[in-house]
Amino acid sequence: LTMSFEMTDDNEIIKQCLKGFQFCTHIASHCYIEDALQTLVDSFSKFTRLRTYSTKLKQKNFQCTQALLRCALEDRDYLKGAWSIILAECSALDKMSTNKVYITDLSIFNQLINYTISLDRESIIDFVQALCDVTAQALVEKPPRYSMLHSLENVAVLNMDRPMIIWRE
Repeated sequence: LTMSFEMTDDNEIIKQCLKGFQFCTHIASHCYIEDALQTLVDSFSKFTRLRTYSTKLKQKNFQCTQALLRCALEDRDYLKGAWSIILAECSALDKMSTNKVYITDLSIFNQLINYTISLDRESIIDFVQALCDVTAQALVEKPPRYSMLHSLENVAVLNMDRPMIIWRE
């Protein structure tokens, strides 16, 4: 899948590779194979090339980003440590939109924020920890980016009704 994705610009092959990545990610997450999940999500994120901040991004890189975020939506209760990679991609996507290098679609990221209310006890902790880490990185940039902090605020507001014991872990 990785070689095929890297070597082609054929839209049909790209779609099939992305479906394959999504299926592999789904299987690894639902079977709790955390090492495989980390490797898959990391590979997925490398193909987006968002964190390289390159001006040579192709349409397939944005398709890969959308596929990765769809995986995050579908498998949100099973992502464990992979949240840090996914949210770093969201931050890179946000950075691109603030720099106006590309027109980017942040609607799936906004859906992820809204769906945090349905995350189970462990997943919300993983998500918030990863979001705190990504937010801290965005705040030390020159100039600081506050949109991730705003997202963290939204998650906090949406999840205020959770039992306090969850947040003590």
